[in-house]
Amino acid sequence: MRKSWKQSRQASSPPTFDQIRLYMQCLENEHQQAWHVELTGPAPHWVYLLGLHLRMVELEQLEPAAQELL
Repeated sequence: MRKSWKQSRQASSPPTFDQIRLYMQCLENEHQQAWHVELTGPAPHWVYLLGLHLRMVELEQLEPAAQELL
């Protein structure tokens, strides 16, 4: 019998703040790279660039919010 998602999730320990911060930094780096590739491409897709920009702004605000919660 397979374990459900909830059962496997309960077995692991909650993430530390450093793990969360590292994850957010990796996400921000990926978004920055995607932004640069799209912007310097032959025909930038501006809607995609706007979405990336909004996500990057949210990721910048996420760390202080996570510090308040933890």
